[in-house]
Amino acid sequence: MKREAQDKERQIKALSLEKSMKSYQRNTLAIIIVLLVIIGFLLYNKLRSRQRKNTELAEIKQQALNNKLEFNNMELKNYALYMSHRNELITNFIEELSVLDKSGSAEISLKLHKLIHKFRYDINIEKYVEDFNLQIETKYQDFFYNLQQKFPDLTQNERRLCAQIRLSLSIKEIASLNNISVKSAEMARYRLRKHFGLNPTDSLNDFLKSF
Repeated sequence: MKREAQDKERQIKALSLEKSMKSYQRNTLAIIIVLLVIIGFLLYNKLRSRQRKNTELAEIKQQALNNKLEFNNMELKNYALYMSHRNELITNFIEELSVLDKSGSAEISLKLHKLIHKFRYDINIEKYVEDFNLQIETKYQDFFYNLQQKFPDLTQNERRLCAQIRLSLSIKEIASLNNISVKSAEMARYRLRKHFGLNPTDSLNDFLKSF
């Protein structure tokens, strides 16, 4: 009986120990699960925060790029307008001098003739236009490349005209900038529309901005 009592006591202790071990294992497992959930939550928040920062950084970079493009467009357009107005003023001045040249004395007419010749020489100097075209080709490299890929048979003058139209210059401004007549500028623009296969309702400016 004493031995049976001892065996039962040992069994009770064993069961108690087994129960304690199972309880310890359950508690340990619960703690591990809680820790994993916390770690997962922290990692998720960190990933979300990183993604949000990357998105904000990408938006800032894109906004900076858009601002730079807008600034370049405005800078080029202002330069084009300056040259256009300059050429227009010189042309009008030459016309006024030509009237005086025909109505003045021989000596005055000679001086006026030389002055007219000088202004005509100045307005025909291509330095300013070439400098402007160089700036456009430098800042619009992607535009010229994409345009050339789709329409490889465009001439250099046609590509430059496309860039000027993309800057939203008027026909009069384009004509003055290139020292040609308004009619010639209109014809060049018409040939471009025909070459691109645009409908009468299609905007040439919007079409060129897609490149």
